[in-house]
Amino acid sequence: MATTVGTVAGPVGAAFGLVLPAVLLNLTNTMTAVLVVDAAMAATLLAAVLLWFRSRPPVPPSFSAHEQERAEIAGEARGFAVGEFARSITTLFANKDYVLLFSAYSMNLAAFQALATLINQITSPFDYTSVEASIMGAIVVLSGVVGAAVFSRVIDRFRVYKLALFTSYAATAYFNTLWVLFLYPG
Repeated sequence: MATTVGTVAGPVGAAFGLVLPAVLLNLTNTMTAVLVVDAAMAATLLAAVLLWFRSRPPVPPSFSAHEQERAEIAGEARGFAVGEFARSITTLFANKDYVLLFSAYSMNLAAFQALATLINQITSPFDYTSVEASIMGAIVVLSGVVGAAVFSRVIDRFRVYKLALFTSYAATAYFNTLWVLFLYPG
């Protein structure tokens, strides 16, 4: 459950990050209000982390974390080893399947970041306001979250990984094409 919450928190936060500043700027017409609200939210979250987060989870999240905890208890604490880290990275990038997954994820993340960064510039020639552009961006993000939830259920039930991945990319291409076609307001 924690993984699900952590995974969904990023895109949902991005959706809020797209909409909230534009709405605040539209309501107040001053960047100071946006910055004050941003600082207040950051301070509130910092206080929550300082008050309620533990330095480590009650159960180690991975085998390596378990081994490190066991070594610390036994008094064999190891420091950070650059060579060990470099070997791990080399091993990862020698794995063809990992490289494919890494590349696919990186390209999707890059496309998402580009869209989130440039959404206002993309839509302004079509006479959309910054609030409307932000709402479009939030819809794209939240649609992705819903799509991920649906596809994860399908994959878990039917074990059709390749078909689900292909369908996901095809649906993304289709809906991106529709989005471009519907940019024109009239």
